[in-house]
Amino acid sequence: MTAAPEPGQYTALTRVLHWLTAALVFCALFIGFVMVNSVGDYSTLIMMHRTLGVTILVVVLVRLVNRLAHRAPPLPSTVGALERKIVVLSEVSLYALLLLQPLIGWAMVSAAGGPVVVFGSLRLPRITVRRAVVLAAAAGSFGRRVCTDSRNRRAHFRRSAAHLDVARPDDRKDDIPVGP
Repeated sequence: MTAAPEPGQYTALTRVLHWLTAALVFCALFIGFVMVNSVGDYSTLIMMHRTLGVTILVVVLVRLVNRLAHRAPPLPSTVGALERKIVVLSEVSLYALLLLQPLIGWAMVSAAGGPVVVFGSLRLPRITVRRAVVLAAAAGSFGRRVCTDSRNRRAHFRRSAAHLDVARPDDRKDDIPVGP
């Protein structure tokens, strides 16, 4: 069992997933750069790049569910309303990009006609770009509808009606306090 985080901090799992995602993305970018700029073993680099992409996709899905299940620490009181909206928008955008990039890469490999093989021997089904976008949207929709239902019900008992009427882009009304 994990201890509760100190006030103002993310959970340990959230921090581990954050840094794991950062390391995986950095490695994928590095391998992608080396892959297109070297005459070495291209097929090995492609396999590593694809495997990292699928790993990133899985980690981001776990991270998304974790993020929706655990409340973020409140922003400092010095952060204004516009800045709060920018924080939410940047977080949603980053999750969208982290979901879409591996899915679009998977769709590109599928469209090329070759087998989609990762981890050396695991064959993935082919997908289209349209299906990749639908999968990313479904992941976001799942997280919002399934993982936040109990949190939203709890929020109704802890927050005022005025707080619940505030429209936010991500509909997670209890994550970022509104007002002074």
